[in-house]
Amino acid sequence: MATDEHGRLPPAAVYIQGLPSTVGNIQLEDICKKVGKIKKIKVYRDAGGVPKGDALVVFEAKHGRDVASEAIDALDEMQVDQGGLGSYTITVTEAQFREPRRAPVQPPKPPVNLPQPP
Repeated sequence: MATDEHGRLPPAAVYIQGLPSTVGNIQLEDICKKVGKIKKIKVYRDAGGVPKGDALVVFEAKHGRDVASEAIDALDEMQVDQGGLGSYTITVTEAQFREPRRAPVQPPKPPVNLPQPP
């Protein structure tokens, strides 16, 4: 597996959709932990704090393994039982990251010429 210019592996991250509004990090961890070690879970929430139905799961990257693809193969279109409340189907895709936004570089300001004391 290719590394970046700093020798780091690319993130092994997936984007999950179709989650019920009752899902939290613990439930999502239970669903995803069979794929590999989880580094981070982010359940997206609305302004009121209610889960919106999607989440980001970042797995520990491994040399020689495409963990994100393994997660997609194992979890995409999975039926998840809610214990008597029915079930739901999740959709899993590879997470897409954009380059971080950076402030535009401002040209240096010319030095201010202060009057010299006599």
